[in-house]
Amino acid sequence: MLYRHQPGQLPSTKAVLNAIVEIGMFGSDEHLSLLSSLQAHEQNFIAAAASEARDIIRRRSQRKNFSNPDPYQIQSWIRINSDMLHRDDGSRLGLTEERMVAYDALVLGPHHQTLTTDTQTLIDMAQILEDMNRLQPALNLYSRAAAQGQPQAIQAITEFGVNVEWLLLGMSASRDESMIPLAPSNVVGKLIERGSTHTISVFIERSHARNHVDLSVALGAIATMLASSNLPPRARRSARRSLERVASSSLEPLQDFAASSLASVDW
Repeated sequence: MLYRHQPGQLPSTKAVLNAIVEIGMFGSDEHLSLLSSLQAHEQNFIAAAASEARDIIRRRSQRKNFSNPDPYQIQSWIRINSDMLHRDDGSRLGLTEERMVAYDALVLGPHHQTLTTDTQTLIDMAQILEDMNRLQPALNLYSRAAAQGQPQAIQAITEFGVNVEWLLLGMSASRDESMIPLAPSNVVGKLIERGSTHTISVFIERSHARNHVDLSVALGAIATMLASSNLPPRARRSARRSLERVASSSLEPLQDFAASSLASVDW
């Protein structure tokens, strides 16, 4: 349909606009020249739709080519930055949590303070950065929106090939001041909803923290995931041992919370 008309003569019909939107959703780099021609020669509505479709295809292509960190890079980051892998109480992070923090640092790069927590504004800003080929800063903003459960941001991160769960786990452990508004409440809540064995492993490791705030957050997450998630048997056993350890300790009132959580789960 779009090829049958001379430049500047496409009718502004619903069928034409739908065809352009479909190219944006399912097209590839080979459609960019057509969309550029439509943007240059057609009327306002068609030109705007072509511009948006072209941007979508370019972002999708960039996302596919994004380089995710491999296990060697993660271990190298951990060795080089071991001084950053401690909790506020001085205890060392667990092995799984260390990998998540390293993954977060390698994917996102330096965190930057933002002036907004509005998810749509974060996404709009991220798309502008993507169009400038500034992918790590864009992912920074997408991750903040994803931590609040924004589906479009989660989809964007997924299209980069980035593991959303690992990213949120790393963010939840961050001691970067620019990330503090997102941790622990928003990020932890989304992890409990979406998390798998990596999430429960991290919270089990955090249940060894000496800081009562970190410990209470970890216990609450473990109890919630045990009650609502279909965790594999091995993960359930590890989670149960964590609650039993705290329940038999002298950490009041966390001791009572752990005991009541154990009693409420159908084993």
